[in-house]
Amino acid sequence: MQQKEGIDIMGVEKANPFLSLLSSLTVDGKTYSFYDLSKLNDPRYERLPFSIRVLLESAIRNCDDFQVTKADVDKILDWEVNQDDPKGVDIPFRPARTLLQDFTGVPAVVDFAAMRDAVKRLGGDPECINPVCQADLVIDHSIQVDFARTPDALQKNEEMEFERNKERFRFLKLLAKKTRWLGTTVSSNDITLGQAAGSGTLQTMGVLSSSALTWHHGMLEASAELWGAKALKNMLIVPPGSGIVHQVNLEYLARVVFQSDDASSPLLFPDSLVGTDSHTTMINGLGVFGWGVGVESDISGIEAEAVMLGQCISMVLPPVVGYRIVGHLNPLATATDVVLTITKHLREVGVVGKLVEFFGPGVASLSIADRATISNMCPEYGATLAFFPVDINTMQYLTLTGRKEAIGRIEAYLKTVKMYRQYEDAAQDPVFSKVVELDLGTVVPSVSGPKRPQDRISVDELKQEFLSNLTNKVSRRIENRPQVTDESHPVMVNNVHTTMI
Repeated sequence: MQQKEGIDIMGVEKANPFLSLLSSLTVDGKTYSFYDLSKLNDPRYERLPFSIRVLLESAIRNCDDFQVTKADVDKILDWEVNQDDPKGVDIPFRPARTLLQDFTGVPAVVDFAAMRDAVKRLGGDPECINPVCQADLVIDHSIQVDFARTPDALQKNEEMEFERNKERFRFLKLLAKKTRWLGTTVSSNDITLGQAAGSGTLQTMGVLSSSALTWHHGMLEASAELWGAKALKNMLIVPPGSGIVHQVNLEYLARVVFQSDDASSPLLFPDSLVGTDSHTTMINGLGVFGWGVGVESDISGIEAEAVMLGQCISMVLPPVVGYRIVGHLNPLATATDVVLTITKHLREVGVVGKLVEFFGPGVASLSIADRATISNMCPEYGATLAFFPVDINTMQYLTLTGRKEAIGRIEAYLKTVKMYRQYEDAAQDPVFSKVVELDLGTVVPSVSGPKRPQDRISVDELKQEFLSNLTNKVSRRIENRPQVTDESHPVMVNNVHTTMI
C-alpha cells in the first residue's frame, strides 16, 4: 500500500501522521489505496458540508507537519466552531491540479523554462524542474475574429492566430513533446489533431502533445536542440480551436476523483484545482472543488505557479451557506431564469468570502449543464465557489462525455468516504453556517444583464419597468432596487424564502 510522505525545508522526508487511515479499495479487479476519513471515528466528520470534507481530505493526505500540520487538520475538523471565529482561522490547501489559460499560463511556463536554464548553467539536471502537481494549459483567450459569416471563418481565424503568435506556439510545441492524461503517458508520435489548425475538436479525449502542436502547414517546425524539446512532466497543453477553457475543463480535464501514478496501488483522492480565470468555478457544477485565484490582479500566474511548485494556498476557513432547492421548474421557465433568480437572491443574502453548497430534492432535477451555469455565475454573486456534490447525474454526465471507464472507481471511492450525494435523502444533509431556500416552482421567465445580471426583471413586469426607467433619474433607479435585508430575520425576496439559522 502506498505511503504518503512529506519533505521538510531541509529535504528530510517526514511520514504522514495519518498513515493509519490508509485503506484499500478493489474495483473491477484493480486495487486502490485511499485515506478513509471514516476511520477518524469522529462524529464531527458527517456534520461537515461536503465542500469542507474535500478540504479535510486534502489536509490529511498532505499532512507533513511542515506545510500542513495536525493542528491544521484539527481546525478543519472543528469547522462548525471555527467558521464563526471573528478573527478568521487560517488553513493551508494544496489543490490536486492547476488550470491555466494563455494570458497567465504561458508566462508561468516560460518561468519554468527559465528555471531549467538556470539549473543547467549551474551544472544541475534541468529535467528535475517540473510542476509538482498536474498543470493543464488551455490556449483559448487570444484568438481574434478577422473573418466572419463564411463557412471557413473558424479555420481562417485560427490560421491568423498561429501566424500572429508563432513564436509562442513554436515554444509550446517544443514543450509538449510528452504529455500525460489520467495517469497514461502518451508518446509524441501517438496523437494527431484532425485537420491541423481547423478541426476544432479534441480528437483523442484531451491528450495533446507535440505532434498535435505541429500545427498549420509545418510552420512551427523547430530544432530538437532547443530547450523546450525536453518535456515538462505533469503538463498538458490544449491548443486553440479546442474550446473555451471552462468547457474543456468540464468535458475533458476534470477527473472528479484523481488517481496517482503508482502502478501497484494508485492513491485515490478528490479532484480539486485553482485556475487563473474567475469563472473556474464552473467546474463546481460537476462536484469538483475549485476556484480562480488572483484573477483581478496581475499576480494570478504567480499564485498558480506557486501551487505548481508544491506550495499550499493559505486561506481562511470559510463559512458555508447551504442553498436548499425544492420543487419543480415551471414549464415556461428556463435554466437561465433559474440562474438569474439565484444570482440576484445570493447577492441580496450576501455570500462574499463564503462557500455556497447546494442541497435539497430540487437539485436532482437540475442537469450538469444547469448546475455548471449556476456555478459559473459565482463571481457575479461574490461567493468563493458554488459547490454541487457528486451524485447520479454526475455519473451520467461522465458517461456522456466519454469517461465511463472511471465511473466504477469514482462512485465506489466517494461512497466509501461519504462524499457521494443523494439529494432526496435529507439524512445526508450536513450542518451549514446558514440555509436559504428556493422553490423552483416560483421561478418565472425573466430578463437581465449582461453586465448586471443581478438586476433581474420578470417578463410580466418588463413593460412597466422599461417605461418607468425611461423617465426615472439614475439615482431614483438605484433607490428602487431591493435592499439587503437584516440577516437576523427571515425574509421573502421575490418569492424566494430565506431562513437564517
